[in-house]
Amino acid sequence: MREKGKSSMGSRIGGMAFSVPCVHEFLKDKGFVYTVRGYCMRDMKVNVKGIGVCDRKRCVKRNGSDLVERKEDLKKLVKYSGFTSLDDWWDAINGFCGGRHKWCYFVRVKNVE
Repeated sequence: MREKGKSSMGSRIGGMAFSVPCVHEFLKDKGFVYTVRGYCMRDMKVNVKGIGVCDRKRCVKRNGSDLVERKEDLKKLVKYSGFTSLDDWWDAINGFCGGRHKWCYFVRVKNVE
């Protein structure tokens, strides 16, 4: 029997919520998504409700920074976010993050529920 919150390999599995329907559906349908959060998290496996276990990896820009400093930083990723426009994605990000620092993550489905 395995310990709650651990995979059979013994590594910890965190949780990650996707409450915006278009983002959750994109991840479910395409098997990956780019998402922005107002907190810095380590790379790890996460469980996404309704989808399953996913790998989460923080994105790093070419200049070496991992912070999303302006909406233009996300221009090439919007088509992989679940949103149809950069303005809609940026508005949602600011609704969740406000004036806090922002980090972008690549999330890929590993094991479907």
